[in-house]
Amino acid sequence: KLLQVLSVGIMNPLVQLRQVALRPFRPVGASLFNKSALEQKERFGKDQLLLPGTNWTIDQGDNWLVVGPNGCGKTTLCQALRGGAQIIRGQIRYRPDIKPNMIDFLSMKKDNELIQLVRTVQETGGWNRLTDKDLIVRKMFFGDDSDESAERKHEILSDLQIDNLLPKHLSELSTGQLRKLSIAKLVLGEPKLCILDEPFGKLP
Repeated sequence: KLLQVLSVGIMNPLVQLRQVALRPFRPVGASLFNKSALEQKERFGKDQLLLPGTNWTIDQGDNWLVVGPNGCGKTTLCQALRGGAQIIRGQIRYRPDIKPNMIDFLSMKKDNELIQLVRTVQETGGWNRLTDKDLIVRKMFFGDDSDESAERKHEILSDLQIDNLLPKHLSELSTGQLRKLSIAKLVLGEPKLCILDEPFGKLP
């Protein structure tokens, strides 16, 4: 078990977790880089409603969809798994080798924060030791290409068809390209648990 969600209540009066459903699935012949393949899902279990008193276990190799109407608490639940939302009842238990900050999270909010960072650096000439020269894709996302993961980086960037972006400045990129770079960086990190919040948002 990677983690267990046990009768969790989240401190947010706008969130109605009773409308959130959990849907197990398997991507059909999919790789992370193939949107159309990932959207074809083989159901292998019934939806579980996340109600007060309900427990949810995520095992190694599991894939889950968190589904529900707008404003029902999907993103807040994902944030709670990473320690980013206050829990007022129940608990989230992690496997001993997993900490909340080891769970990777991909969201459009993070993309927007990156876009705002680029604007801030360009408008002010620098921010938090960053200068405009630092906002090159290769340096900002992937660091030194001389390390042991260089071959792995090239493979992932090629699969996503964004290896040509490495020498570009972040301000030159579309939101879709930024999203693909975020996906590439996430995969390179090889997280034990990965949460994708609207992963195909902004992608063509």
